[in-house]
Amino acid sequence: MLALYRDGRQADALEAYQRARKMLSQEVGLQPGPQLQELERRMLNQDPTLAPGRAATAIASSQRHRRRFLLAGAALVGLAALALGLVLTSGDAKSPVVNPDSLVKIDPKTNKVVEVIPVGRLPVAVALAGDFVWVVNTADSTLTRVDTRSGHAQTIGGLNNPTAITADDNGNVWVTTGTYESVIRVNGKSLRPDVTVPLRHNAFLPAVGAGSVWVTEPAFDKSAHGTVARINLTTTELERRFAVGVFPVVAAVGERAVWVANGAEASVSRISLSDGSIQKIPVGLAPGGIGIGFGSVWLIAGSNTIWRLNPDTRQVEKIIDVGGDLFGLTVGPDAVWATLLDTGTVVRIDPRTNLVVKRIRLGFKTHAVAVGPDAVWVAVAKRPPDFPF
Repeated sequence: MLALYRDGRQADALEAYQRARKMLSQEVGLQPGPQLQELERRMLNQDPTLAPGRAATAIASSQRHRRRFLLAGAALVGLAALALGLVLTSGDAKSPVVNPDSLVKIDPKTNKVVEVIPVGRLPVAVALAGDFVWVVNTADSTLTRVDTRSGHAQTIGGLNNPTAITADDNGNVWVTTGTYESVIRVNGKSLRPDVTVPLRHNAFLPAVGAGSVWVTEPAFDKSAHGTVARINLTTTELERRFAVGVFPVVAAVGERAVWVANGAEASVSRISLSDGSIQKIPVGLAPGGIGIGFGSVWLIAGSNTIWRLNPDTRQVEKIIDVGGDLFGLTVGPDAVWATLLDTGTVVRIDPRTNLVVKRIRLGFKTHAVAVGPDAVWVAVAKRPPDFPF
């Protein structure tokens, strides 16, 4: 990797890393160590300390350094041979080993882990944008973009205190920045921030729908009522604020409305997309994640439970006990998926029976979950996230 990078072949250097990572992960259940992951991150950020000039003279003037490269190459060949030998003698390939600070890919057809992709430190939020999965890494203030086809990961810096993320239909992502009270658009082609919308309110969790970005804004006084900001996707202008309940944490758009969980009020605020009217619906304690699908609104609320609401009658149709402390929730094409933080588990709920039909144990702390056409993506970290404000 270093030789290729210092020869001006950054893409080839990163490709070498991805080939090794994918082979080790899929064939023998291993992951690159933290030093190698850090080297890849430094290359992605074009760390000046890796510049060719800093190493070329030392290598040219020392036979010892040349010998080290040769020995390193021999060691890599030996490692590849060992990996190949393990594959040839073990029969079926082992499932990848799940490590913290990673994005885990699950095949929804088999409910098996098929890939583990290292990302930044403390990944907490995930969003799908076209053929890419984006991850917010709060501990090092970075985003990681993962190609859903190849598994190739790119790390992007330059954001201050990113908190959460959502994607629009143009392949861009919108990132809230916690204490900086703003939402930032990262261009899906250039991978650079190109729009900043100052809110001057606490910016928590964003959602996209009805031609807008919707951002929950808990009040600075946590016992006071909060707001939801509506930002026009085309003009990127703040159009309106809606007063909702105490400590609004998350919003979802669908069924002719925006649904907002008021985390300190045991209620959901329904904002009508037709006239902007707001209705408050009582639910279980500490409502959290919201997903919309199968003609219902799905809501984390109460102790270890997901509530299924009828969007027309606004009544609770079913309360599903999942047996654990819930963190993330999303609705896929054929199931509802949620993460249990303390047990490091992903649960799959069949919307036809309202039953948990599968528990997938990943370990560590399972955070956000997102579902694409052929995969479920879960962010896994060592510890729970810090409160952003």
